[in-house]
Amino acid sequence: MNRSGWVFGVILLILLVLLSGMPHPAAAQEFTPPETSMKKGVHLGLFGIGTRLGADFKQNDQIVSSITLDLGNVGSDRFRLRGSSEIGFGSPPDTYLGALEVVYRFTRDIEPAVPYVGAGVGVWGHQNCDGFTLEDTCPAVWPMFALGFELRLSNKFNWLLEYHSEQTFSRHRLFIGITTRRS
Repeated sequence: MNRSGWVFGVILLILLVLLSGMPHPAAAQEFTPPETSMKKGVHLGLFGIGTRLGADFKQNDQIVSSITLDLGNVGSDRFRLRGSSEIGFGSPPDTYLGALEVVYRFTRDIEPAVPYVGAGVGVWGHQNCDGFTLEDTCPAVWPMFALGFELRLSNKFNWLLEYHSEQTFSRHRLFIGITTRRS
């Protein structure tokens, strides 16, 4: 090996050592594994409980207390089956409602805010449900619509704000409450 080849080899080796010790500006992108809880099909069970308190805007003096049960997934984790019961009191007559709804959640449960929309049917009645009155048939089956969002309170609980339309958008209720969060 001649002298110029040897010098070239040493210079190349020094450059490689120096370059390997320099910080690299390009780093690998952080890998986020796919969500494993996304299960297809119907999965039933008691996945959460919520309590709500609100007002009925058709009957101005009526306060409404409600409980909701997250009963499972329908097709995916975003479509939920939810049962609820509502008791309105304060303005005669007291009212009662039992409902079953399908709720679509726009984001996953791990997000700080979870907006949702839902629809279902409810069976409505009141304290003196003795047949047909001029205002309502009692008991009655009502189509229902829900629009709301949950805000993270802690790892296990969310605040809840929900608008509920009942009786084909002729009765309006606004709720605030707290609900459990899936883990």
